[in-house]
Amino acid sequence: MDARMNDLADQDMAVDTQQELEAEPSDLESPEVAPVFRWGRFAGYLGSIFVVAALVGAGVGLVYGWKPLEKKTQAVVGARITRVEIEWPAINPLAARGAVRPAAQQQPSVVPVKSGDKMRRGTKPDPAPLVQAPPAPAPTTWLPEQFQEQLIATAMGALGGDPDPLSREPLDKVAAALEATGWFSSTPEVERRAEGAIRVKGPWRTPAVVLRQGGKDYLLSWDTTAMPVDYKLGQARMPAIVGVQEGPPMKGSARDYTSVWPGEEAAVAVELYKAISSQPWYSEVAAVDVSKYKATRRLAIVTQSGGRVIWGGRAAKPLPGEISTSAKLDRLKEIDRKFGQIDARRDGKTEELEIFWERPLVLNIAGSNTGPLVEKPKP
Repeated sequence: MDARMNDLADQDMAVDTQQELEAEPSDLESPEVAPVFRWGRFAGYLGSIFVVAALVGAGVGLVYGWKPLEKKTQAVVGARITRVEIEWPAINPLAARGAVRPAAQQQPSVVPVKSGDKMRRGTKPDPAPLVQAPPAPAPTTWLPEQFQEQLIATAMGALGGDPDPLSREPLDKVAAALEATGWFSSTPEVERRAEGAIRVKGPWRTPAVVLRQGGKDYLLSWDTTAMPVDYKLGQARMPAIVGVQEGPPMKGSARDYTSVWPGEEAAVAVELYKAISSQPWYSEVAAVDVSKYKATRRLAIVTQSGGRVIWGGRAAKPLPGEISTSAKLDRLKEIDRKFGQIDARRDGKTEELEIFWERPLVLNIAGSNTGPLVEKPKP
């Protein structure tokens, strides 16, 4: 009996528990949450769509717009590169006016005849004034036509047979080829112009002197770089450097026109030329001799008349015990004023003239009407 009563009680308790579970929500169930709109993610998606659309548009533009653009560009610059225009080095206007001056036009004198005057028998009327041809235009560049033609041929050769007029590569080849000629101190600028032309502009090296060696005169610029011109002895009619031991710069088996002349001798000679080139007696200088520079560190000036002036050490750095460069120039100016030549030669009776000493300069010249030249000591 007791066991049965217990079973009935357990059954009633189970029913009550089930009713409670159905009536009350379970704590394990999560409450419902309203969805949140993520603006950052949306903006990212939208930006990606715009980027893709822009790329697609650019691709479509290239496909449909490149051909008209290419055709229009070719119409402006030309379908092919047909000529090279080089901006040649200009002559200094002041120097050009002094060196090249057109002859003044002279009108023939004409005596008017009065209407009442009669011409004497046997006389001829004055000839009509001749119309003179206009003077030839003065040259605008110091570069001879021969070298102009060579540079244009070099540029055309660098372009190749059929260069692409819209590519940069042919222009770069022209710039590199012209720089290697030695006429430019750095890479020239090459740009495309209308009607199939390209324009070249760059810094030109200026010829300064010739270096005489091995039966030739090698042209040098003011930075002692060898230029692509060789002359026979004396053909250039330019001041020379003599006595240099080192040969011309080489690149393999070919001449190198982009490097300075090896060694120190050419450099110190050009340095001296820079110091004296503005002097009024500069035209008397025939050469600078550096043959004894390595042994004595001194330079000599050879004059047009065959005299020798021992200048001394470098113009930029005189040797100890020597007078300054400005003092040397003053001495030569005074000698030129008194004797008409910086070597003080009279009838070829002077040999070497040393001007670099600190002591006063004394010249005893036989047969001179001016007597000995004694330099007054400076106070």
